[in-house]
Parts: sequence; C-alpha cells; structure tokens
Amino acid sequence: MRDFTLPDLPSARTMLYFEAENITGRYLDEDNNYPDRGTDAYGQALAVIDRHFQLAHRHKISLIGDMNDSTPGEQMDDAWTARLSGELFTPDRGYDGVGVGVGNNVYSIGTYGSWPWQDGTQADMWTNADEWVNWFEDQAFTTPTEYFLYLEDEPDADRFPDLQRWAEWIHGNPGPGERLKSLVTVPLPDATAEIPDLDITASGTDIGITSEWESALESLRADPEKRFFVYNGSRPATGSFATEDDGVALRLIPWAQHKFGIDRWFYWESTFYDNSRNDMGQTNVFQQAHTYGSYDDDDDSLGESGWNYFNGDGVLFYPGTDRRYPDDSYGVQGPFASLRLKHWRRGIQDADYLAMAAEIDPQRVQEILDELVPTVLWEYGVTDPEDPTYVRTDISWPTDPDDWEVARAELADIIEGG
Repeated sequence: MRDFTLPDLPSARTMLYFEAENITGRYLDEDNNYPDRGTDAYGQALAVIDRHFQLAHRHKISLIGDMNDSTPGEQMDDAWTARLSGELFTPDRGYDGVGVGVGNNVYSIGTYGSWPWQDGTQADMWTNADEWVNWFEDQAFTTPTEYFLYLEDEPDADRFPDLQRWAEWIHGNPGPGERLKSLVTVPLPDATAEIPDLDITASGTDIGITSEWESALESLRADPEKRFFVYNGSRPATGSFATEDDGVALRLIPWAQHKFGIDRWFYWESTFYDNSRNDMGQTNVFQQAHTYGSYDDDDDSLGESGWNYFNGDGVLFYPGTDRRYPDDSYGVQGPFASLRLKHWRRGIQDADYLAMAAEIDPQRVQEILDELVPTVLWEYGVTDPEDPTYVRTDISWPTDPDDWEVARAELADIIEGG
C-alpha cells in the first residue's frame, strides 16, 4: 500500500470511439438500427451505452460517439449531460470506481466529418458554432469538457484548402462560436504547413522524417491555443492494438504520450462488430479473432492474411449480450472489457506516476523515461528520406512486464519520498 492516490482526472487524456448501432444491433435486435427517440427500445439503448461509458470510466478512458450532431438539442439532454457532468458516474447510477462524479471530459461534434452543414455558407458555420458554444457554456460542468468540431478524417491534400477555409470561418466568427475548436486527423507537418488555422491536429502513429516532425511540433507548441492529439497505434512507432501484440504494447502508449506532452490519445473504434466495409460481414467476436480487413488467402508464414487483415482492431469492448449470436451470449446488459483495455489503463496510471514524480525529481524521472522508452513515434526517422514511408528497425522498449513494474516502483518511491 502506497501513501498517495492518483488523480481521478488522468494526465494522459484519451478519447475512444463507439458506434451506437453496433451496440444496439447486439443487445436489442439483429436489424442493427438505432431506435427512435421516445420508444422503450431507445431507453434500453441509452442504458446499455451508458454501461459502456461507466466501464470505460473505470479504466480512466473517455468515450466519444455518433449522435445526430445537427444541433445540441434533445439528444444531449437524453444522454450526454449526465456523462459530461459526471452524474452518470455516481452510486445513484450504479457506478463505483475511480473518478466518482468526474465527467467524461471530451465531446466530439460531427465525428469523422459527419456534421451536416458542410455545404453551407460562412453564416451557417457561425450559426451552428454559436449554438454549440452557447450550449456548453450554459452547462457550467465542474469537469472541464474539451469539445471540438471534427472537420474531416484523414483528408487527401486536395481537401486542405476547404479545411483551412472552415477553420478560418470559425476563427472569424464575431460571436461565441469563435471559441469552438476545430480538429482534423492529419499528419502534423501537413497541418502546420497547409491548415494553419486548425486548432487540434490529430496525427496517426506514423514514422516520419524526424526533423520535419520536431519542427512542426515546435511550431504548434508556439501557439498555446493549439492542441496535439495522436491516434491509433502501430509498430515500431508505438505498440499496436492487435490482440497478439505484447502485453506491454498498450501500456507503452501513455508513456509516449507523457514523453511528448501529447494532449489526448484517440483510438478509432471500440465496438467494430460489423466488418461489412471489407465484405466480411458481422463478426462473432467470441469465436473469431479477425475483426478488420479482408481474408484473401493463407500465407505460409502468416497464416490467414489479406488486405489490412487485423486481429482485434476496433474491438475493445465485448458484448455481454449478443442477440446476433445467441449461442455465445452471456445475457449481461453491458460490455466486458478486453485485456488490452486493462493494459491501456495500466499505462494511463503509469503516466500519472510520471507526472507526479516529475514534480519532485524531474531529472530522475526523465532518466527513467529515456531508459524505458528511448525511441518512439517519429524519433525512429526513416530508412530512405526520398521515400519516407518506412523504416527498418526493431522496437526500442522492453517487452518484459517486470521492467515496467520496477520503473513504476521507483516512481512511487520518488512520490512518497517527496
């Protein structure tokens, strides 16, 4: 037992996407349709989705989801107000665990670029931005909520002028909507060069030319209003979310987040039970490891393989009830956490140890960080600067969990000693 407690609001903030229709298609019926507001099924859907929020909250992870984001109307009162205020995470709502009464702390408007006024004018942008900012500022949540307009996901370069124009429109708003933040998932060097008015850059875990990324990050940090997110995970830049990766793979990610002061880590999906986009259909997640990409053939070395073939991608919650596959249904009205979710939580706790210990002995904490995680993300560089898409290297961090526990124990000693 240690003589200190970790903060309820973690230093390594996150956002994890869920898709409501994937959840309702497993718990309510096989039609995979989100029920109409005001029906009994709608209430049941909200209840089971709230159980996902509570389970994520116990793991110090924040969810974002797919709502009708045309206006902050009834759907916010139905579901999100309790999540953002922290009321959902109280004993009266059946919650017990870390962060009692602490809100979800993040909300994404128009996730993946689904906001409906994209064909509108500057005046339309101002009207909608005003409405969203007014709604949030009227709530006065005790837990600060980071909210933003998700302009577009992984755009091609020919979309950069449109994204810059929308970001400029928001900044030029004469009303309260000027305070709405904009987000795009785009490599940081592209964002700083091509979308200078963008508020939040969310970059994938790609390798890249080190000097270009360091320069771009320095440019972003020069503006205290800008934020830097990173999303997903892939070797060698970070650990991956694959079920067969090392157990420390997701524990590493918050260490990388702490190392570079990354404001929030985003993972693209937690309930990806329908692989139809890759012509694979619904996945029985209790019987099938393959969750994303196509199955094309059997490789002599890799076994089953195909385009973007991935075991576990997009699935961090397993359905407690599964009407689509009743033989594998447990009849529980809420999700089961994956082991990967628990490893991620372990790393998030580690990041709190790092932050607390750094206030006492920053030099030793930096040494521990450099010893355990010497190279991550763009620090690897690239093999060929003329083709900066690959690097031939092993990972830099240890895979023995004992090494991580030894480091954690030393951080705890520093905190207690302080």
